[in-house]
Amino acid sequence: MNEIKRQQFKKKLDQLSGPIDLLADPNLGNLFESLQQVLDDHSLQPEQIVENLGAGVEAVQTALPDLASMVDTAEVAKSMLELAGDLLSNLGDFSS
Repeated sequence: MNEIKRQQFKKKLDQLSGPIDLLADPNLGNLFESLQQVLDDHSLQPEQIVENLGAGVEAVQTALPDLASMVDTAEVAKSMLELAGDLLSNLGDFSS
């Protein structure tokens, strides 16, 4: 992924981490950490990225109904899922 695009994703992720305590929900915290790792570790292969994000996305999607009562947390969770989806759709850019 080119560095400009990587920095744009990092900025989005940083904005998501501000409004709530991500550690309040372990699934959300794990997805956040997976997203950080994907953006920070330039050596990850596309298969590793899919595996790392896939597990985090699945866990958050499963927990989403439980997060519905916490509106802010649910919104951040949805935004994180969108960011993970954007990263996965740009997977081809990770080799550059």
